[in-house]
Amino acid sequence: MRPLYLKTVNPDKRIHYSLSNIHIYFGTDIDALYYWFCEEVCKLSKVCSLDPIEKVVSWVVKEVKARGSLVIKDPSTHSKREPQMHILRIALQDLEDLSRIGRLNVGSRDRAIEEFKVQLDNRKFQKYVNMTCAFVNDRIAIYNMLDHAAPPYIVAEKSLERPTCENVRAQMANAARPIPPDIWSRHSGSHQVTRDGFSWIYIEPDEDITGLELEYVERPAQGHSGYVIASTIRENRSVPLLIELPGKQNDCCMQAPSCPTLEEHLQTLFPMAKIATAVKIQGGDNVLGRRIHELEFRKNEMMIL
Repeated sequence: MRPLYLKTVNPDKRIHYSLSNIHIYFGTDIDALYYWFCEEVCKLSKVCSLDPIEKVVSWVVKEVKARGSLVIKDPSTHSKREPQMHILRIALQDLEDLSRIGRLNVGSRDRAIEEFKVQLDNRKFQKYVNMTCAFVNDRIAIYNMLDHAAPPYIVAEKSLERPTCENVRAQMANAARPIPPDIWSRHSGSHQVTRDGFSWIYIEPDEDITGLELEYVERPAQGHSGYVIASTIRENRSVPLLIELPGKQNDCCMQAPSCPTLEEHLQTLFPMAKIATAVKIQGGDNVLGRRIHELEFRKNEMMIL
């Protein structure tokens, strides 16, 4: 009888009921973009006819329910995540079109905030997935960032006094590896340059690694002052590339003239590669002409094309 009842109430209440009714489909606490969509609906409903807004909301409800709920503890439902985000993005565009056609003074769609919401959701989702799946049998797997075909390094969770990066690195140190590798976390959906949107964040020694997807990087040989991780594109996937930065004993930069810019440094390191440009992953600013000593160590903030 509920659908008949809803037909008798005003559209504003039907809209709010419909929105609240699909919240559970997005998974526990992974709802930043959903709430952003709700805020846009409420803002537009104050200055626009409710009928076109209700059509957009009804379409979202129909599409989301047709795909079923995302359940974090059920990996078979994780594939619903991307279609859900796609549905909300289309609906946000529809709301923007309504505003523009009606010349309504509700402000333009803030894509920067929208992208922030998406990244927030993606990070939460990845963390929940990793907490559910990565600590299987009380083991933590750390993969080689630059060679995923290599077997992962396995650390027994119960062997750690605390689940910090420093304690994991200490277990990875041995006679053959007196200097333990750096530990990074991989995050999906961080940008829209590639399909997976992978990016990497260096983990400080005292940081908790619970729920993170871990990868390690062997430190460059002596003579280099550090390194950065650049993202490259291969088959629409983000692939990490380690770029050693010059130190006093770095043969590359002992040449005359040395390598003052990123472009010249890349040409020296990869003489056979055709590098069109290097841009900031967030924002797209060209950094190819940036001075090499201005690059921050252990960062993944640029895409090489």
